[in-house]
Amino acid sequence: MDPVSTSPASMTSSVLAAGVPGLAVVYVVLAAVATVLQLRYAARHHHTLADSRADVGSEDYRPSVDVVVPCFNEDPAVLDRCLSSLVEQRYHGELRVWIVDDGSSNRAVLEPVYDRFTARDGWNLITQPHNQGKRLAQDAAVRSSQGELVINVDSDTVVSKDGIRHIAALFCDPRVGVATGNVRASNRNVNALARLIDVRYRLLFEIERAAQSLHHSVLCCSGPFAAYRRSAILGVWPRYLTQEFRGVRCTSGEDLHLTLLVLTSGHRSLFEPRAEAETMVPSRLKDYARQQLRWNRSFYRELSWIRPLLGKHPAYLTLDVTARLWLPLLLPLTLVLALVAATLDSRTLLWQGGLLAGMMTIHVALCAWQTRQPRLTLLYGVLYLALLIPIRLYALCTLSNPSWGTRRFEQGRIRRAVMNPAQRRNRGPGIQVDRTDVVHGPTQLPESAAEARRME
Repeated sequence: MDPVSTSPASMTSSVLAAGVPGLAVVYVVLAAVATVLQLRYAARHHHTLADSRADVGSEDYRPSVDVVVPCFNEDPAVLDRCLSSLVEQRYHGELRVWIVDDGSSNRAVLEPVYDRFTARDGWNLITQPHNQGKRLAQDAAVRSSQGELVINVDSDTVVSKDGIRHIAALFCDPRVGVATGNVRASNRNVNALARLIDVRYRLLFEIERAAQSLHHSVLCCSGPFAAYRRSAILGVWPRYLTQEFRGVRCTSGEDLHLTLLVLTSGHRSLFEPRAEAETMVPSRLKDYARQQLRWNRSFYRELSWIRPLLGKHPAYLTLDVTARLWLPLLLPLTLVLALVAATLDSRTLLWQGGLLAGMMTIHVALCAWQTRQPRLTLLYGVLYLALLIPIRLYALCTLSNPSWGTRRFEQGRIRRAVMNPAQRRNRGPGIQVDRTDVVHGPTQLPESAAEARRME
């Protein structure tokens, strides 16, 4: 017997060489099945939603709506476009708008915009004394308002004229607790990266979220344009405000976490393709990488909330989450195993390289099938391999990094503030609430998630 053939290195190489094809098969099968079902369910969702509109006459449902626009250091022209789109809404129910300036350092240049819009009936301005993050900006408006629906619109987002009407109509079903609109990139013509992100947004909303919506389980109702039933969020609001990860209070991933809290409470989450909006997306790789790092850390952090939901919803949701979690990890894992096997036995280098090339080709082909844009798909494939996979791996390895978008507050900084009774009695068109004038009530905002649960 040849001693070389039974050496530890040779045996290890054989095991690795056998494992690489197995991982490749798992990757291809998972990607193909997830893609086919996603496209199928997305198409069914559009037909089902159209039928449900005709059956229940949901377009006549006009609940009272509070639109919350958190603003921090926004460009005045961008904010003006956002607020102008809200003025132009063709919604015939009661509609109030709450602009929350979260301690902007450029407040002086924003004030003319604030003054012009808050002169309108039903428009209100809340100014925070210092920057506290999006969640507390939303909290200031939620506590100051009383509409049946709370709709978040980011300050760089432009909502279509019928956007609020369409998204509000979904709530005629009392089981619906949260819904997301159809968001695209407003600056898609700036460069190739922005166009690529716009295509990716179309896939995220019109295919991924549409497929989830068929099962009443959209996992993330996007922050730029999302609607919430007030009664559905009030019960989970303390947990939302005080979310912690490994002892650090979180201020990123707001839309994902609040959606999961509403789903966990037993409500449905839906996607409305006609509720269109456009938002600013990164046009530089550096900014895009930072955005993806935040999003991926949030996704991995929220897995502990997603996992209990899977057993209570259709099997497709489990498949969807499994694909999102493992596909970006299987490719680099297969690559590492192939390189190790080739190092131990150079004879496997050629066929393992071909196997990896086949995996990548199939992945790109599936993406091209979804987008119907081969050139942009090829560009996205390069970006996926060179940037997005490394970012996901880095995000997974640095979940405890406090620089990812969390904020440490001084002890006692966050309190449950209540409006001055006189302000509450006189609340009306054009009210401006300065948070420096808000008095602290006897109820303190919980300082931890455990305390929040005790308060509920």
